[in-house]
Amino acid sequence: MKVDFRGRVDKLPLAASKCLLPVFEAVVNSIHAIEDRQVNNGHITIRFRRSTSQGVLHDDVKKTDPIEDFEVHDNGIGFDETNFDSFDTSDSRHKADRGGKGVGRLLWLKAFRKVVVDSVFESEGVRLRRRFDFLYSDTGIENNTTSDAPDAAIGTVVKLIGYKGNYKKKCPKTIEALAKAFIEHCASYLVMPSCPSIVLEDSTVGESRDLNQLFAENFQVDSTDFEVKGRTFKLTHLKV
Repeated sequence: MKVDFRGRVDKLPLAASKCLLPVFEAVVNSIHAIEDRQVNNGHITIRFRRSTSQGVLHDDVKKTDPIEDFEVHDNGIGFDETNFDSFDTSDSRHKADRGGKGVGRLLWLKAFRKVVVDSVFESEGVRLRRRFDFLYSDTGIENNTTSDAPDAAIGTVVKLIGYKGNYKKKCPKTIEALAKAFIEHCASYLVMPSCPSIVLEDSTVGESRDLNQLFAENFQVDSTDFEVKGRTFKLTHLKV
């Protein structure tokens, strides 16, 4: 069965009020990649760049300039053959057990002009680098290359480039508002002891926020174990 890729993207709804949903998707993908690699020092950096169309302005003004691009860096398992094949499969069921519907990455192309993926992974003991562009085109994936990368660190960088129209207008502009939005969306991961380190960086003015630390400061976490018919469950309470 053939898939009209651009038609699939066009039919996917994404309200302007949900402008950060594509970025959330990239961050959750990074969390899953770190889980799959099973490393104890998992880390994610969410870096954003502001529009420079207004020229050089003082820092207080720059801190509220519109955001143009996002980058999500992680040290997860990378785009190995299994993950790349899933990425290249419409409505993939690869992450169905984690609640994935196989269409989240298409949201990237609803809100951004293009996406660039640069990923290092291991295959049969050999370290490789895969790079490709994800575009609103007939095939979606363009310029896909794989090369040897014996000295490169395993992990992935996803660059979401060129925020579009109303999505760009609706995106929060301060790093505090962005941090709050990411914490609210990722609370179910941040509450877990195994959650990787997640840092939000404004590359335009050089500010950063530690999302794990902000979560710990603003949420009180408690848990209760209980049993039903021989099965043990854990109920986690969050107090803001």
